[in-house]
Amino acid sequence: MGNGILTVSEINKYLAFKVNSDNNLKSKLIKGEISNFKLHEKTGHIYFTLKDEKSSIRAIMYRSYAEKLKTKIEDGMSVVVIASVMLYEKDGNCQLSVTDIQLVGEGKINAELERLKKKLYDEGLCSEERKRPLPEFPRKIGLITARGSAAEKDVLSTLKTRYPIGEIIVFPVLVQGENAPLSIKDGIVSASKSDCDVLILARGGGSNEDLSCFNTEMVARAVAESSIPIITAIGHEIDTTLADYVSDKRAATPTAAAQIVAPDKKRLFDILQNCMNMLYNYTLENISSCERKYDNISNNFVLLGIDKKLVLNEEKLELSKYKLSKLTSDRINSLTSLLETKEAEFKQLDPMIILARGYSVVTKDAKIVSSSDNLSVGDTIEVKLGKGKFIAKITEIED
Repeated sequence: MGNGILTVSEINKYLAFKVNSDNNLKSKLIKGEISNFKLHEKTGHIYFTLKDEKSSIRAIMYRSYAEKLKTKIEDGMSVVVIASVMLYEKDGNCQLSVTDIQLVGEGKINAELERLKKKLYDEGLCSEERKRPLPEFPRKIGLITARGSAAEKDVLSTLKTRYPIGEIIVFPVLVQGENAPLSIKDGIVSASKSDCDVLILARGGGSNEDLSCFNTEMVARAVAESSIPIITAIGHEIDTTLADYVSDKRAATPTAAAQIVAPDKKRLFDILQNCMNMLYNYTLENISSCERKYDNISNNFVLLGIDKKLVLNEEKLELSKYKLSKLTSDRINSLTSLLETKEAEFKQLDPMIILARGYSVVTKDAKIVSSSDNLSVGDTIEVKLGKGKFIAKITEIED
């Protein structure tokens, strides 16, 4: 290498030569935890990240070595790999070229994550019963994410298209790095004090390391304690963090979160149109009902006029008085005629009138004699005539 100006290619070429030729970096035993594990279906190569508490490095295991593995490799496993450090000139990145993988046990990071998850479940923070329903038509939507990030752009674009009437308030936070957990917690606390109806906590895709801040107890508790319903949209569809477990709703992506929180504009128009139709039909029915009532009132009263109505009522009153008087008179005449008839009948039954026609009443000892069998010769009888009476003595009895 000379003292002149170097190109990037020259630097990378020199570094690649130094690294790739260093025997101290060949076939080394390296301990770490597996993350971002992926088996390439076409080539059969295995790609993953090997990490510890402070650092990480990408790794590749070519098909010829991968086919010899006897154990299924998964994220979170603690392993020891046999690998050589390689540096590629094109991008200047280092990665491990792995020839074998041996399991050590469950990774510390994964074990800690499972411990925290169990703790949150035991406290009931992940139960479905405590998850709150989301508002159907939110007035204000709070977005907690990194300023200028792809997640912010996706959410804002989707909400603008689907739900332009909603007001969006962005609460910018760090979503990666050592200070991210505290920044996210403060953002959630600040958003919870706003007048938003729903909150979205979003971050675009990334490796497990990139999403690690959402797996902290600090962030998970901040999400659970939010006074406003919160949707988490962190990473890709396959990624699930502690924050997702305690949130009111998990979305696969930031775009999906925006679609969940905001009804589609077309659906809003359909709802409004249905409401307008219902209101129109209700108004028409009320108008028709009022018209029918008006017509009935008009036919009975209004068309006659007030004066005519009074005259009509007076005529009805006079007719009623006449009918009552006639009914009373007819009743009196009928009763009088009946009384006269009965009087005549009673007169015909008067004994004095019968005696006046030549009949008489014979009594013996104050008892009426109706048969000669009740008399004897020598009996004294009284004979009452139509006018006067006389006393007689029986001298002879004939049958």
